[in-house]
Amino acid sequence: RKVRFLPVVNWPERGMYRRGNSLPRWHIAWGTGFGIIEAVLMGLERHPRRKNLTIHYHHRVEELIRSNGAVSGCAGRLEDSGEPFTASGTVVVAAGGICGGDLRKVRQHWFREWGDPPPVILNGSHIFADGLLHDQVEAIGGNLTHLDKHWHYAAGIHYPNSPRPNHGLSLVPPRSALWMNAHGQRIGPPPLVGYTDTRYLVEQICRQPGQFSWQILNW
Repeated sequence: RKVRFLPVVNWPERGMYRRGNSLPRWHIAWGTGFGIIEAVLMGLERHPRRKNLTIHYHHRVEELIRSNGAVSGCAGRLEDSGEPFTASGTVVVAAGGICGGDLRKVRQHWFREWGDPPPVILNGSHIFADGLLHDQVEAIGGNLTHLDKHWHYAAGIHYPNSPRPNHGLSLVPPRSALWMNAHGQRIGPPPLVGYTDTRYLVEQICRQPGQFSWQILNW
């Protein structure tokens, strides 16, 4: 509801020459991720049973509590004050996203087929995407899978004047941009094309000298 999409369907992860990927199917929402979250929150706030829902923001879950052989709650601290909290329920769902905000975990779970991770990785993820909840699930014997299935952006630059180390800013280069390696040689064939297959772009750049790229763009 209230989510609209750009009229052009994109192809950021098409599998290149694998069968079953002949048509683009990735739709970009107006407002991107923020627009989607805003629509979800609006739907929750306007729900006829809104009074039955309580949302707690800025709660850092540091432990999953077990009782009678099952997870019965969680404990942690408030992000702003450090005050401890506990919460319990008959059903507990752990939905922690991924660990892109912690570059140590990114390197630990790097996709093996890409070889070693680059010496410099820029981080545009939120600092709360630190994989802490994954650690808590693993600590109680939970099954963690597919941690190497990251989503990285190939076209990124250092965020100007950022106090955070290796803070990255993602760009949307034109399809006509020339992707060059550290020696000024065009990467290819086939040529790298933005918004065509992001995982393929990352894979090819990781095979280049220095494991980084730069672009020549039209003015």
